[in-house]
Amino acid sequence: DNNNNNNHNNDNDDDYDISQENRKRKKRRSPKARNNSSNSSNSNTTQSLSSSSSSPLEIALPTPLKRKLITDWENITKKHLLIDLPRKKEERISEILTDFEEFSIEQGQDKNIVYEISRGIKDYFNQALQVTLLYKLERQQHGNLIAKNKHLTMDQIYGVEHLCRLFVKLPQLLSPNDLDNDTRKILKDQIECIIAFVLDHEKKYFCTQYQKS
Repeated sequence: DNNNNNNHNNDNDDDYDISQENRKRKKRRSPKARNNSSNSSNSNTTQSLSSSSSSPLEIALPTPLKRKLITDWENITKKHLLIDLPRKKEERISEILTDFEEFSIEQGQDKNIVYEISRGIKDYFNQALQVTLLYKLERQQHGNLIAKNKHLTMDQIYGVEHLCRLFVKLPQLLSPNDLDNDTRKILKDQIECIIAFVLDHEKKYFCTQYQKS
């Protein structure tokens, strides 16, 4: 098992437990907290101003979502099961984000911001999927999907589980300097709204039956 884990790390397998990911985030924050507590008030003010201009994106992950992602991870990496893909039309990321756009605009959100963030998430997902969002067992399936569905983009094939994997990885993928403070806050708020939205409609979007690989 140890050898397998090492191999997974070497080939960028990303077979991680969501709870381990959260512990990593806490560890990354703790040295900064220790440094702040040991500095003078003037130094703290300077550090605060500095960190506010380049603070990392931090997305709140509700416990129900963590549980779903852990179950997804276990089904694929431990039980060797796969999600049936392409997902049904109403379960695809493209459709989920369209549903979210309609909901958000009905709630009074700025439609230009909603559309722009959704478009950005789809673009980033399509670029990041093969590089960092697939478990090892899913890679052959992915190759077959691409060959058979050349007319579809990744957000038209995959569903909410893979979208939420992106949300977990995004703070690592985005440099603090990639976004200004206002954009970072808007992105954080929109992603957390999307997470709340899909959890409110979990029976519609989340996969309940996996298939043998």
